[in-house]
Amino acid sequence: MDHLDPYKCVIGNALLLTKNIKTVVNKSSTIDNTFRNFSMELLAGEKELIVSVKESGFVFNVDFSLVYWNPRLSTEHKRITQLLGPRSILFDACAGVGPFTVPSGKVCRVYSN
Repeated sequence: MDHLDPYKCVIGNALLLTKNIKTVVNKSSTIDNTFRNFSMELLAGEKELIVSVKESGFVFNVDFSLVYWNPRLSTEHKRITQLLGPRSILFDACAGVGPFTVPSGKVCRVYSN
């Protein structure tokens, strides 16, 4: 959406008027590294990238500048977790901050990095 670039700071400041929004960032690059994070440009508000994200009844405190988080995967995390039972064993070599493994730990044995 390059056509919006001249207005990005205006848009950022307008978003700050929304309840509970304190920081507005713009992805300044695509995901291009091993850790699947990306560069961000602060458009408006506080330079605070540590946020609390709630998924599956758990609160994860993450630094968006350091980790990959995709809220669109929450449905898939929940779907897979519902397939597990007390006799299941889950191995997750790419657990990241744990939005899949933490809820799974309530229903089965989990091994993750």
